[in-house]
Amino acid sequence: MLVLPNGPMWKHHRRIMGPAMTNRFLGKSAGQINQSIVELVSLWESKTNLAMGKAFDANADMENASMDAICGLAFGTSWGCNRYAREQIETSKAMTTGELDDAVFKVDRPDLANAVYHVLQSLGYPNRPFPTLAHWFIRLTPAYRTHKSRLDNEFRRAINESRRLARKLGQEGLSPQDAENTLDLMTGRGGSGKDELPENEMADELFTYLLAGTETTSSALSWWLKFMTNNPKMQIKLREHVQQQAYGKRFGELGLDDLTPEKTPYLEAIIHETLRHGRVSVAYGRVAYLGLEESSNWKTGQGEDATRKVGYWQPGSARLFDPERWLEEDGSFAANRGPSLPFGNGVRRCFGKNLALLEMRLFFAQLNMTYFFAPVGDVQNSFEAVETVTRHPKKTLIRIIGWDSPEAQAALARA
Repeated sequence: MLVLPNGPMWKHHRRIMGPAMTNRFLGKSAGQINQSIVELVSLWESKTNLAMGKAFDANADMENASMDAICGLAFGTSWGCNRYAREQIETSKAMTTGELDDAVFKVDRPDLANAVYHVLQSLGYPNRPFPTLAHWFIRLTPAYRTHKSRLDNEFRRAINESRRLARKLGQEGLSPQDAENTLDLMTGRGGSGKDELPENEMADELFTYLLAGTETTSSALSWWLKFMTNNPKMQIKLREHVQQQAYGKRFGELGLDDLTPEKTPYLEAIIHETLRHGRVSVAYGRVAYLGLEESSNWKTGQGEDATRKVGYWQPGSARLFDPERWLEEDGSFAANRGPSLPFGNGVRRCFGKNLALLEMRLFFAQLNMTYFFAPVGDVQNSFEAVETVTRHPKKTLIRIIGWDSPEAQAALARA
């Protein structure tokens, strides 16, 4: 659906996928996201026990946590990426020291997760010269074909199993809206006959769902960790802000209705400022329905793609990480104060916007309530970025400590 042009096929896909972004379904999704956060925290506890106070790179942890969450939503059970990493660390007890005096843990991912990341990496080729030719060559490699075949087989198995379940539920008189995961919702909505999506289109939607739910969210999470590490006062303010709303809620229990722009405006401001300042979206693209010609001699013919790279565009405060820019004088959140369009706009805006925001609200709030992200050394604090499908930090070195630790208490006293 992401790349389909407007038309009957796009509307068909949107009709099938639409219920996955309703509050009813997202409300049920919080449990899978929370489980991913619990697994992430368990992994970090294992790492800190071995790191001896050293910082460690959290990029892969954020990727795995995002994939665990989105796979749980897609299939009903996650692939357990961070649980798999934690088990390896606890078994081997192995840690080495990196060139930046950071703790390095070498772990593998489950086969299916490895397959997704290999295919995802091939999609970064549009940012290189001759992208079509580069992607054509990468698709010929044995490694790509092996990973793609593994994914195709898994998607085919999951789709067939989901269709059998949909037929059973239909015979029992249950509604597709009762589905507990996105794939079952898709097959239940599609039913059979003319409205059923072909298997290859279902598989394409699943991969797009995994891509959007993993790459974008993990990049935003990594940038947020860097911004929080460099802004201890914002961490403290965010923690107090969330605690007021989440009073009485235990870790892993927050849901859709607990964190909203109306109830937690400062959290919402942090999220939108992270997306804006991190420039997670590499570029904005549109298809020209009419030919355009500007005074700069830049021309776009009808039907051609027009892409503009994301940047600050103008000097001034845009270069500062300032969540307050998203707040009105009364403290309420104002979505147009930024401004920024990380999800696009209009009828073709990012279909998964509501899910992405829910993931970030739950991750940001609960990680902030659990840990104080202590400052790291200048050499470990690089903001060098890498552009693939999204823009993400080259390294995200963090040093996590509890809020009851002397260092965190000293930061609280200074705030």
